Amino acid sequence: MKKKERQFTIKTIYQKIGATIYKYRFLFRRIGIALLTIVLAVFLIFFLLRLIPGSSVDLFARTLANQRNIPFEEARILAIQILQYDPDASVFVQFWSYVKNLSQ
Repeated sequence: MKKKERQFTIKTIYQKIGATIYKYRFLFRRIGIALLTIVLAVFLIFFLLRLIPGSSVDLFARTLANQRNIPFEEARILAIQILQYDPDASVFVQFWSYVKNLSQ
């Protein structure tokens, strides 16, 4: 008797992939929910921090101006360079910077 050769067709490959996905569907659902929760938390925290009255850059600039006896505008420029944060940038640029810093 000859051994029956197994044919790998696209249909059988899709069936095997489908069976694997079905087998681990609970795990995939949990991972998806976890990723969605992380993304929503990052959005929520970023926008809540933006709603806080006052600016951390201006507060730090006032402190620098008092400590170094320099004008506020010069201290603000120095604070932006030290903190590496530009409060005048667009929200999208700030959000991208926030996400990049989170991933480090």
